[in-house]
Amino acid sequence: MRALLPLALLLLTSPAAVAQSCIPNTWREAAPLPTERTEVTAATDGTATYVAGGMASDPATDLVSVFRYDPAEDVWSVLAALDRDVNHTGLVVLDGKVYVVGGYEAPENRPTARVRAIDIAAGTVTDVAPLPAPRGALVAVVLDAQIHAIGGTTDKSVGTHEVYDPATDSWRAAAPMSVPRNHIAGAALGGKIYVFGGRDEQTFLLDAGEVYDPATDSWAPIAPLPTGRSGIGAAAVDGRIIVFGGEVGGAGGHTFAEVEAYDPATDRWAELAPMPTARHGLGVAAIGDEVFTISGGPQPALTVSGVNEVLCAARQ
Repeated sequence: MRALLPLALLLLTSPAAVAQSCIPNTWREAAPLPTERTEVTAATDGTATYVAGGMASDPATDLVSVFRYDPAEDVWSVLAALDRDVNHTGLVVLDGKVYVVGGYEAPENRPTARVRAIDIAAGTVTDVAPLPAPRGALVAVVLDAQIHAIGGTTDKSVGTHEVYDPATDSWRAAAPMSVPRNHIAGAALGGKIYVFGGRDEQTFLLDAGEVYDPATDSWAPIAPLPTGRSGIGAAAVDGRIIVFGGEVGGAGGHTFAEVEAYDPATDRWAELAPMPTARHGLGVAAIGDEVFTISGGPQPALTVSGVNEVLCAARQ
């Protein structure tokens, strides 16, 4: 059952104030990403946030550096450098490593099957077993110490779902999504994986919601995303999955500031305070009750920013 609850009041607070408290459903500004990009991806180990990949209109822009953000100090540093630019990639942290999964690789900007593992302690980058087939604009999610690579594009939108086991450095096929799509958002919560929105060859405004149960290796439909959109990000916080931003192209194209929270316990959505800066192709990662929304394009297509805006996503 779909339901959309009332919009809460948007408040902007300073980093110093929020360092002492997290006021539910309010935003604050944090240190921006050192290079302005779009089509980035973010992930966290619960202490720091990592950002990889991206695109920029200026060919001099550094797109190979993988950045680490320390929220306690509000400081960015370079974790490692990739050997080639990549964008629309999947990014997860697992067992002390940041995994860069698939994406579109420069200069051809074609889907790649490469998967790189960055050792957080050493800063070294190693290629591990590639995806069974190249894919970009996918989502990567960790569940039960394995990496699930879901959806994206090859030469068309796919519902492909493949699972990587770092213990064996190998991939296996899992049940595909019922709705093939790319530029999606997903997160794991309560032993299941939730995927929302995206686009296909017909529309930028898919609203489909699906949940994957590893016990049965099957997907089931859930309440659709209230605002269909693509180029989105998501994070799980306090028993909910929160979806941020997005875009629609073509005539009347624009970016979305919408922030909508899905509660699996009720199969219902709530509308939260909108993003201060509407963006698509942003990186999203949660640490505690705070969600960091990083970089992305403030307008459709190839626009860039380094914005780092933080939502206190604790329930009121």
